[in-house]
Amino acid sequence: MALEDIKKSILANAEAEAEKIEADGQAKVIEIKNNWQNKIEQKKLEIINSAKRKAAQKIQQTQFKLQSKAQSEILKEKHLIIDKIYKTALKKISELSDDRYTALMEKLIKILPDGNGKLLSAKNKENLLKKALKNSGKRYEINTNSIPEAGGFKFQSEQIEINNTFPALINNSKEQTVLEVSRLLFSKIND
Repeated sequence: MALEDIKKSILANAEAEAEKIEADGQAKVIEIKNNWQNKIEQKKLEIINSAKRKAAQKIQQTQFKLQSKAQSEILKEKHLIIDKIYKTALKKISELSDDRYTALMEKLIKILPDGNGKLLSAKNKENLLKKALKNSGKRYEINTNSIPEAGGFKFQSEQIEINNTFPALINNSKEQTVLEVSRLLFSKIND
């Protein structure tokens, strides 16, 4: 599974998760909006009763502040939902079968630079990385130390270090896909 496949997997996962999350997300957004709308109405009455001359100005200022806070809370909730999507993607990629894991490692090894280098395997995945290395035709040394990650590896040479651990791959993919995932998740909410 190459990086492009990971991106596609994340987008597919986001679409599948979008329907499940959409109902919760819409309910939370409506609840937040309703709560803030109620607060706005309460502030309106307080301001009108205390100073009718300045009521219109105060209402506008208060509405803007409360709407900004509401938008901030909505944005915060959207970020939590997006983070959940990527955590789910990390969990799913961490649960790959041994064969799929080996195939993915082989693809990642094949795109490494030629020359000398060492591979640091994720803990308890050393044998699968050895198999993937053998299948790739590349000749790197596998370091006896392992890294405490759910999957993937780190490549080290004299000139370069490449982090192909699952968290790093998901984070790199997130940088490239977060706008599309956001659009898929929240396009119906924003309509």
